[in-house]
Amino acid sequence: IKYKKTCAILFVCSGNVTFSLGTTLLSIETNSPGFADNYLVFCPKGKLKQSDVKALYTITEKILFIEFVDDQILSSWKHLQIPQLDRWPAIVYSKLYFPLLLKNFKNVVCMDTDVLVLKNLAPLLDYGPLAWRATARPLKNRLDKPLAGVTDDTSWPNIAVMLASDELETFSPEYLFELAATHPCAGSPLDEAAMSLLAFYNKIPVKLLPGEFHSYPATSVNGEDPFLVHSID
Repeated sequence: IKYKKTCAILFVCSGNVTFSLGTTLLSIETNSPGFADNYLVFCPKGKLKQSDVKALYTITEKILFIEFVDDQILSSWKHLQIPQLDRWPAIVYSKLYFPLLLKNFKNVVCMDTDVLVLKNLAPLLDYGPLAWRATARPLKNRLDKPLAGVTDDTSWPNIAVMLASDELETFSPEYLFELAATHPCAGSPLDEAAMSLLAFYNKIPVKLLPGEFHSYPATSVNGEDPFLVHSID
């Protein structure tokens, strides 16, 4: 039986990472130490500065940097006419490689680098196999063309914080790319489209995270006791 670590936190960084990622890592290591076995940082090849690496290693040595070439990420989509493909840096879509991490970790938490963790995240792992904070507009209202079976309850994720467990290990990144390309959602991030469609087609029970796992500064002031705070609504 292959041994798997319990949890990795995945970050995708498109530019200078020292301040934003460093702040997030420091909040995790301070307020939820031991939650993550490793931090996986996906970043564009050749853009990572050694000074950034050294600075981040002063916070924790559990970081693993994985560099991607743009063509490597976009190879599954290059032959398709997807209008919004160039709206975001290619590295953003590397998040769809998360199933590969589930070969070595029981859980992967995808997290944006503008998140501050305020207390122990251990209860988050109770929400598997797939969990996210739903946005106000569901999948039904984002599709370019209607899709049979999609209802108002088919949620669209804000994957600034998303949990996936190793029950999803069997799904390949290529499959996720194909889902997003087959059912365009103009103006919407393709990685979010892929996750919503993954849950829909495979009848994966998505657990919607309560506000405490994806709070904002304005709401946390109004009585919430959040596990984490995200800077952008």
